[in-house]
Amino acid sequence: MEIIGEIKKSHKWPLERLQASAKRRFWKYVDKTESCWNWIGSCHPVGHGYFHYLRKTHYAHRIAWIFMRGEVPEGKVLDHLCRNPRCVNPEHLEPVTQHENILRGISPSALAAKKTHCKNGHELQMYYGNRRGCFICKKLYAKRRLQIPAVKKKMQEYDRHKRAAKKHGMSVIEYKQTLSLCS
Repeated sequence: MEIIGEIKKSHKWPLERLQASAKRRFWKYVDKTESCWNWIGSCHPVGHGYFHYLRKTHYAHRIAWIFMRGEVPEGKVLDHLCRNPRCVNPEHLEPVTQHENILRGISPSALAAKKTHCKNGHELQMYYGNRRGCFICKKLYAKRRLQIPAVKKKMQEYDRHKRAAKKHGMSVIEYKQTLSLCS
């Protein structure tokens, strides 16, 4: 059984011996508790353990999965069901898509995806195909913004240009360009 990647043909030891040696070395860095099997070897700053095998660095939980269950299915990543990034217990790991793994997490994008209502309690709705937002809050914001004198003045000017452009059969941009040429 091949652990990770291809082993060069010129390698001195047989594959079984390499795996046995790697397994012994791997399990020395695992602290088994009642629930999680914590990795006590080198770790990434966010907590995932590292294991060096065949001159490559691999996540410890992936190696544990491979030793205990075989290859991780194609296109899948391992999600920690226990939310402990140091855990290498295969019972606490589940192969899922990267998208599902992100949505299960606690990152800002995952938290935003779980929201169904805005901060004011209005239901979020889809717009522009793949974006979500609160139309009620957007309308209220636009209405409040129009109360600001500078914005109100600009909107009135834009409306004036729009009416004049329509009268002359032009777009607002063409009309503004005509005005700038005249002045």
